[in-house]
Amino acid sequence: MGGVDGQLVIAVSYAIGDAEFGENFGTDAAQESSGTFPSGSLSDDAFVVRGGLNQPETLEANLGTEGGISANSANGITIDGLAEGVKNLQIGVTTAGEVRAIGGDVIPTPIIDGTPDQVNPFHVSITLGPGGTQQLSTLFTRTPNPWVGVP
Repeated sequence: MGGVDGQLVIAVSYAIGDAEFGENFGTDAAQESSGTFPSGSLSDDAFVVRGGLNQPETLEANLGTEGGISANSANGITIDGLAEGVKNLQIGVTTAGEVRAIGGDVIPTPIIDGTPDQVNPFHVSITLGPGGTQQLSTLFTRTPNPWVGVP
């Protein structure tokens, strides 16, 4: 951990397969200097992956206390990379730009504390647009989860 102008910066390192990654969460200056994006700055082409069938009623039931729906997203990470650790047989895939096009957003909310199976640097919260979960559900393309059944 370090700081810029007295603000806390948390550095997170993680690996997916043979690739290793590192990100700083904290001040915009620290993130820009490290090559990562500040919170809320996922590119429009960043994939958004969520486990399950993503029907309006299940999305509604999974709205968090802050009004967001959990998913995985990160700039430059593949669908397979974002689906790793998702337990559902099916995943839904969209992009941050498609969510923004309906008035919602995809906000990075990495989980950096907990046991190894709880840590998720790719965790995001999807906020809803005016069309709510009904419209959001139409964005997800269903596909089999490539990680289910992999030892």
